Amino acid sequence: MENFLNQEKNKKPNEYVCESLGLTKKTYDSDLYMIRTPEMLIPSERVDTLDLDNLVNYFEDHELIENDNIVRPKNSTTFFTTAGVQKTETIINNGGVLDKMFFICPQPVIRSQFMDKVTQKSSSSFVNLSAVSVGVGVEDYIYNCKKLIGIVLSNIEDFDKIDISLEHGPDRWGDRKFERSRITVYYLGVELGECVFIHDYPVDDVKKVAIVDLGFGIERMYKGLEKGKYMIGFNYFYEENCDLSEKKINEIIDPIRSMVLIAGNGIKGSNSDHGYRLRQFSKRFVLKKVGIKLDEKKLIHTALKYWKGWRYKNSTPEDEIVDTIILENDRNYNMLFLDSLKKEQGIELKININQNTESFLEQIKFSLKENQISDIIKIIYER
Repeated sequence: MENFLNQEKNKKPNEYVCESLGLTKKTYDSDLYMIRTPEMLIPSERVDTLDLDNLVNYFEDHELIENDNIVRPKNSTTFFTTAGVQKTETIINNGGVLDKMFFICPQPVIRSQFMDKVTQKSSSSFVNLSAVSVGVGVEDYIYNCKKLIGIVLSNIEDFDKIDISLEHGPDRWGDRKFERSRITVYYLGVELGECVFIHDYPVDDVKKVAIVDLGFGIERMYKGLEKGKYMIGFNYFYEENCDLSEKKINEIIDPIRSMVLIAGNGIKGSNSDHGYRLRQFSKRFVLKKVGIKLDEKKLIHTALKYWKGWRYKNSTPEDEIVDTIILENDRNYNMLFLDSLKKEQGIELKININQNTESFLEQIKFSLKENQISDIIKIIYER
């Protein structure tokens, strides 16, 4: 297994990377590095990070492969697919041989732990573009680091605004432990992407293989390079709600995008497993959209169109996806109404919440006066 110390016996791993990429510390005590001669790493043409064909051509030695299902099998290390490099795990789990290979995968992912941490530049679901090299060595890692830096350099003019951090040490995926090196590229203080070198990934108890994973979020890269809004394809929604902050708008769109990926796999709301995650995303959407006039069907359609543009394959037709999400949203609004009624007016009603909100409110009229209903709706509206 080739490693850094075999390359330059008198150099530490990070020193070798610095020399190979032409990096120098920004200041004596800084953890960030700058590129001494960025002109040497600029590709001949600009890399369009929204054009999959352009990206495939840029990584010309990598084969474009099918995405993984967004829902991971039970023996996987995560609940949902969270990165394109997980394709290597899929190959192993399916009985394949993880040997020398090069592939590029535009993988829609869900990281549900971030559903409450959406910002102007981050989300719980996004497209993770991964260019993966298996069975390679240090020089392949350096080569891919240059490719990542090249993407950024080809899209900006102020090279001084690029920062790079270096890491080296132990890591793990589930029960698999290994040594890894990583560079992370920042522009204007925003993390854009990373290139990771896994020196000794344990395929089984005997075999180990080296993996290089160049990865970045399509949305993060687009926003970070100041090309446009983070939620690509939703410009109409930003324009219709220009009085709202970008963060607020993203908080509304994000759960819809995540729900589309989940419901697109035939999953319906439930109180366990993936259906429970769908329900959690729906609750966030209902709370964030209160007081805002919007077309849920249009948002769902826009999200599905975007995912399919990155080779996402929904197993459920769009009309069923729409029905699943809207029914779940209505259910959560109905629950919010009953919770607010109990809290504000001390009234506890037992009414079926698993129905559309229009029918629910009609049923409520048999138990409450019109002003009681309007008061609760107003309270919800003003949250």
